[in-house]
Amino acid sequence: MMCFRDRTFCSATCLNASCVRRWTDELQAQADAWWDEQEGPAPVAFADFSIDARCVGHFDEVTTEPDGTVRVLSRGEPLYVGRPTMDGASE
Repeated sequence: MMCFRDRTFCSATCLNASCVRRWTDELQAQADAWWDEQEGPAPVAFADFSIDARCVGHFDEVTTEPDGTVRVLSRGEPLYVGRPTMDGASE
């Protein structure tokens, strides 16, 4: 089957903007333009990669505490907890 960009995109809701499988409104517009006047919606393949070992860093919640501590969570489990320093590193 032919699909947009010959790629399977991730169906998970995720905040990881650097993931190459993340589906965005911009990609939807590109798929619609690519499919142009064909009947029906553009064919796009989706799978939930967030539950797979191939996931490159799914996270769905980022919070900052009053003391500056940043918490990055995936399905309620912490992926990162720390405070950024001035040089961009973490404590």
